[in-house]
Order: sequence, then C-alpha cells, then structure tokens
Amino acid sequence: MNKLDALNEMKRQIGYSEMEQVLSYYNIRVIRKKMLCPFPGHNDRHLGNCTLTDRGYVYCFACGRKASAIDMVMMNENLEFVPALEFLWTTILGRTLPEYDKPEKRKYPVLSVKDLSFIGLNSPSIKYVRFYINLSEDKDEDLPKDCYMDRDGLDNFGIYKKERSNSFFDLIENDPKTAKGIATAKCKDTEKYYLGILKDLDDVSTEYGKTAAFDAGFKKDSKEYCLSQIEKCKFIMKKINKIHY
Repeated sequence: MNKLDALNEMKRQIGYSEMEQVLSYYNIRVIRKKMLCPFPGHNDRHLGNCTLTDRGYVYCFACGRKASAIDMVMMNENLEFVPALEFLWTTILGRTLPEYDKPEKRKYPVLSVKDLSFIGLNSPSIKYVRFYINLSEDKDEDLPKDCYMDRDGLDNFGIYKKERSNSFFDLIENDPKTAKGIATAKCKDTEKYYLGILKDLDDVSTEYGKTAAFDAGFKKDSKEYCLSQIEKCKFIMKKINKIHY
C-alpha cells in the first residue's frame, strides 16, 4: 500500500472511541464528556470548560484550543505528525501498522512529555545550560553579557555563560550529559518521595500513619499506588540510562 494512502486511511479511522482511549492513556478523567483542560499553560479548575465533542475532538471554551487524538499525542510525546500517528496506532490503540516503510528508530529512547512531567520536569522548554569560558583571579572583573562567576577554587573564579536550550529534547540531542544528569536527579527525587510515603504509612507519628492505623483500606490502596509509582520511576530510569554521550 502507498504510504500516504495508508496514513490517510489510519487517520480516517480515528474518531470518538479512539480519543477516549487516548484520554485514558494520559490519565485524563472524563465525566459526561467534560474534563479539566489538558492543554499546557492552562491551569484549569472548572470541569465544564473543556469538552469531548461527538466527532472526537477536545475543545476548551476557556482557552479556545482544540485537538484531535493525533494532536494530543503530538503534544504529549513531542512527536511530529507521522510518528505521532504511528505511536497512537500501535502503542495506544494496539493495532498493527499497514505494510509500508516502517518508521526510523530514534537515536535516543523516547522520553515523552508525560515521562518528564511525572518526574517533575513540567517545563522542558526553560532549561539552561552552563558553558565554561575561562578562569579569573579578580572577582570584580567586568563580565560579558549573559556571563556570571562561580568560585572554582580558593583563588580562582570560573566564568560561565548561561544559554537557553529550546527544549529538553534539544538538550538531550546537543548536551546529553547535562540532560541525563538533570533527568536522573529528578527521577531519583520522585522515587524517594514515594518511598517516603511508604515509610510514613507504617509510622503512626505521621499524618499518613495516623490515617492508615484506623483505615486498612486507605493503607492498602496507598501502598499499591506508591509501589506502582515507584515502578514507573524505574521504567523511566531505564530510558534515561540509555542516553549515551
């Protein structure tokens, strides 16, 4: 089958039911076709602002944005149209791709926006990279624009320049060592957070422990939830560990 025809046929088959599966995959709760706005930058607290239309689109009356199922995948996975359609088709819907040229493998493992958000990197477009320039013995030296000093020893001061990376995914491509360090630290912090809650559930001196002592169901559900989140951290860490430099 011609690739363009195959992609168009796949797109034609994605509608209301498929959007429901996409929203479920991204843990977006829908109540009578209403939901909190899933679009970045809109801190929505009103359930009625955003709706799932009969044609399978998400539309927010407050921020005015609209998205198809493919748009949602592009937004959450940082993918272009064709890779997003293939990801939706195979990973979310569990369908087999038609016979045509298969997608190229990525250079790096897929760290999705969902992964980054889970470990606390909610704004992957505002990361800064520190570039070393030289040493100085004069802490009052006039520095070029966008440069700053940091003590690198007892007598010397390092001069660095802080430059903005367009996105965390660009940072992975251009400075994988820095990206890996940031992601690793955030993932460990997230895992430590849930391990801490597990510990508190058995400690009656904590708020979690006090509640758990009187509510066995709460304790059981909380432990299961924390363990699932810890497993998610381990899964994301496996992706991070495959970033090479």
